[in-house]
Amino acid sequence: MRPGLVMAALAAVAGCQSVGTGRHTPRVNLDGRSILLDGRLDEWPADAAAMADPDFMYFRVSVGEPTNLQQSRETLHLMVDLDDDPSTGRVDPGDEATDGLGIDLEVQFSPASADGTRTEGGVRVFGYDAAGGSIPLSHADIDLLFLPTYTSEWFEVRFSRHLTHLAGLPGPSTSAAGVFVLSSPDGEVVGSSDPFEVQMPRLAQGRARRDATIPDKGDALRIVSFNVLKASPRDDPEPFGRILQVLDPDIVLFQEWDDATAQELATWFTLHVWHEVPWQAMVSQGRGVAIVSRHSIRPLLPESISAPGGDWPVREVGAVVDTPIGPVAATSVHLKCCGGSEQDARRLAETTAVNDALRSAMTFPSASAGQDGADVSPPSIVVIGGDMNLVGSPEPLARLGHALDLDASDLGVAKPIVRGDSAVYSWRDPASEFSIGRLDYLLYSDASARVVRSFVLDGSRLTDAALARLGLDRGDTATSDHLPIVIDIAPR
Repeated sequence: MRPGLVMAALAAVAGCQSVGTGRHTPRVNLDGRSILLDGRLDEWPADAAAMADPDFMYFRVSVGEPTNLQQSRETLHLMVDLDDDPSTGRVDPGDEATDGLGIDLEVQFSPASADGTRTEGGVRVFGYDAAGGSIPLSHADIDLLFLPTYTSEWFEVRFSRHLTHLAGLPGPSTSAAGVFVLSSPDGEVVGSSDPFEVQMPRLAQGRARRDATIPDKGDALRIVSFNVLKASPRDDPEPFGRILQVLDPDIVLFQEWDDATAQELATWFTLHVWHEVPWQAMVSQGRGVAIVSRHSIRPLLPESISAPGGDWPVREVGAVVDTPIGPVAATSVHLKCCGGSEQDARRLAETTAVNDALRSAMTFPSASAGQDGADVSPPSIVVIGGDMNLVGSPEPLARLGHALDLDASDLGVAKPIVRGDSAVYSWRDPASEFSIGRLDYLLYSDASARVVRSFVLDGSRLTDAALARLGLDRGDTATSDHLPIVIDIAPR
């Protein structure tokens, strides 16, 4: 094995990397779950590498160095003996790492290519029947989730225990066992963890769904960020109309509403999202980004912002929205997609350009000039939201919010938890090789504003009764690969 590699599933976690969540993070109700999947390890017992509750199995793991589990130069294998029976499943005689295990389920992070020369992006999942025969599965079949989605030293992983619909896998058991294994592209084992054992509580009846509702915003200002997948509301307006109607936003930050005009957006909202006064909208030369508001809206940033080396404007638009809690500087951002060092450098250049423009705009006279040119109060609250595509370094997010608060501190990062779940994610595509992840973020002025609540809406996590009360269809939030993320803020 490679000298110095540590599969530290049981090591101390005090120094784990994470994106900050602001100065005032409320305690989270786990709603009967063992772990909040958010990429932090705060609630993990010091001596636990694996846990289970009636719905999920959970794991924490480090490969000893910063990595991205779905874009790594080596493959991380999670091998689980679901029934703790070494006589069933895949048995590998002579394999020291899996000795004494009958592997029923295997998750490969950054799986090896077919020719064994490199690793590929995403994950692969395999089940094994009682005789060890392979059963190809998808990450959606087991409801796989790991966080953070960006490069980190530590990760939280979970998958569903509701697997009886998958033919060949064993039924519920009172205990399970497993191991993490690290291999090179050609299949050579270069590291492994200590084996782990998990006591399994009684399995919950039916796949995990909650009878949750959408909280009323009260006197708070509700801001929604929503990537709508290639302007899908144009051709399929009803699901998006139902979603936005039930969320009742004051400000919506859009991404991927490509080639929209302000008039198109205002008209669309008038037709599909009822409100007693006309909606207002703003777009820019940054393709697909837009801001729609119930309240009066005026420009904050230039129509076009460029980043060094970029061939097109950064996908951003900024506005001052005159809200009941005061003027809010709101910005919608869509950073460069996908993995790789070049794309990561591009995201960093884009966030630097947006940050520079916002800092300049917040001190420029136009930020405190009304539509008739009269001076009004300057913005005291800054909110930035959008699809950040953080699949490399987390640094672009830190750069974006740097020194933008009223006291020159960094903006806080909201932690919106999925309604009906104990997880923080915003993107999923069952057909993709990449599993569920967190790509969308909302930043806010935590020196001048407080988060009353924040959440993500995913209809797949709610019961039929909850959806019926909300007036939603189960497939509404699947119309885009991104989910709407919501933050309710009030002055501090």
